[in-house]
Amino acid sequence: MELVIFLGAIIIQDRIEECSFVDTNLLLINDHTSVSGSIVTVSEIHDEVIICQGSTTKCESFDGDVSVAIAPTRLEHQHAPMCQYEGQAVVIAGSGTETVEALQFSGWQLEPSHPLGKLYWTEFEIPANFCGASCTSLDDGIIVAGGYSAADGFFKDVYLFREELWKKVGELNHKYGYASMINYGTYFLIFGGAYEDLVVERINWDGEKITSTEKINDHEGICHRPIIFQSDPDTCSTPCPDSFCYQF
Repeated sequence: MELVIFLGAIIIQDRIEECSFVDTNLLLINDHTSVSGSIVTVSEIHDEVIICQGSTTKCESFDGDVSVAIAPTRLEHQHAPMCQYEGQAVVIAGSGTETVEALQFSGWQLEPSHPLGKLYWTEFEIPANFCGASCTSLDDGIIVAGGYSAADGFFKDVYLFREELWKKVGELNHKYGYASMINYGTYFLIFGGAYEDLVVERINWDGEKITSTEKINDHEGICHRPIIFQSDPDTCSTPCPDSFCYQF
């Protein structure tokens, strides 16, 4: 098993090899943090990793050995999730914008804005924006869950992006900010990140809507966008507490 980890503002990458962290001595072009930046693996392009800084429009592509600068986003997408859709990286809203952008050969192109990004903060007569959400990629869409708006706080809402349209497809039992999700086909797991409920929840999915949700447990970690990955059963299980390793 090999997993590349991007270690925040110090911009050093580590790999997990045989359950140990190995320093690669590789550097990204720009600094990256899980709080403000966005990252996604685009499997159709030889597992290329797309990384956007968020606090600026700068983005880069990492192939496991070398990172190269790519087209900047049209707007800054700070605190925004990013997922893969139809072989393209898609970055969703952020603390300074409601826009959604997809990376195409011609650069980043605008997609329909997320509905929660259009909320208005009437007290101050400014856009509330939408940030801190989590997402996971489907074969034919993107699921976006949780998140924060200055108008309404944190959310339980789950939205589906498919065929250039956004649709609400259910709600979670808990509110989530800066959480992480992983897709297992007929269900998703969401791991709470920071600020709101620090729980792990199973989200059952029939391809069109959320059919049920189930809290698995609480966890004690407070981490913006915790790293989640799938491994073979009992891989590296000895040092892993029950709150962070699961078998289904």
